[in-house]
Amino acid sequence: MALVKTILKATPTEVIIKWTGSGADTLTLASLVSTGQTVTGTPAASIDSVSVTSSGDTTVTRNAVVAFQINGNFDYNMGSVNTGSVAENPGSDIVVNMVALGTLILRVRKISGYSAQKQF
Repeated sequence: MALVKTILKATPTEVIIKWTGSGADTLTLASLVSTGQTVTGTPAASIDSVSVTSSGDTTVTRNAVVAFQINGNFDYNMGSVNTGSVAENPGSDIVVNMVALGTLILRVRKISGYSAQKQF
């Protein structure tokens, strides 16, 4: 099963993304705009790990630097626990690689480079 990306929530300040399956996928920061929002410069964002269930290695990288790495068979769910953000390489796209079948959910917080939501 290929790695499938689904946007679960997109607001002017954060996006929650879910990947299921296995393989690799790149999430471009410019694709994180919400309804009525535009990219206004160089987008930057931090990432939080929310949940991962995998039967193999899962790696999240930015600019070829590992942000998160889960090795082997793993089930991790932060629920409502507040985890620290990974803000290294905030202007770099996010690359997800899941070696085996699994599910990964990340929260991406928009730092800069996105317009405010337009009010109608």
